[in-house]
Amino acid sequence: MLAAAALLTAAPAFSRGEEAEPEPLRIGVVARAGRYRMLTPLVYWGPFTAKTAVFEPLVTCGAKGETVPALAESWEISPDGKTYTFHLRPGVICHDGTALDAVDVREHVRRWAANPGHEWLGSTSRIESVDAPGPLEVRVRLSSPWNLLRDLQAINPGHVVAPGSYDNEGVFKLGVGTGPFRILEHRPDDSYLLERHERWWGDAAGLVLGAVIVGLVMALWPRLS
Repeated sequence: MLAAAALLTAAPAFSRGEEAEPEPLRIGVVARAGRYRMLTPLVYWGPFTAKTAVFEPLVTCGAKGETVPALAESWEISPDGKTYTFHLRPGVICHDGTALDAVDVREHVRRWAANPGHEWLGSTSRIESVDAPGPLEVRVRLSSPWNLLRDLQAINPGHVVAPGSYDNEGVFKLGVGTGPFRILEHRPDDSYLLERHERWWGDAAGLVLGAVIVGLVMALWPRLS
């Protein structure tokens, strides 16, 4: 906590009137007190605020509670409610510099479905197959009708973990996502250091150059109009 507090007090303050080009934002995140080894939506450790800064879902919840595009820019549902086809947003760059494609998303959903710990979501036990028929097309088939769009909005395990998070044997190394912040450094059993993802596909103007650490939670505040 002392390290996190030091980072917070040392962080530069920026006002809207400044014209100088700010340096890349670096913020300290205390992910959890005590022993902590990984930040990923596929395990139930770490604050949601930090996970949503690093990882993103295929779809998300809009201001009026409606389902809106995120990493998937469009989708279709079969008449029987058992097949969902997602069309990924082109040009999404992961934190390791690779382009997100359908195979990446397919592998994430397969990892999700293979973990019984995620069966609190009704779709988990219903996922029969996940395919990538095209470079930016993902198809999920369910054994029976279910609202998959709702389950995809769950931070755990719906936010996509990119393949760069794993080594050649499939062992988790360090979380790689597509979100507005990337993990710059992991201090085992202590904290994470995040840095702005300069190639984020979203509207970077919607983020202020600042962060607040409150206890064990990092909060990113939207720009005030």
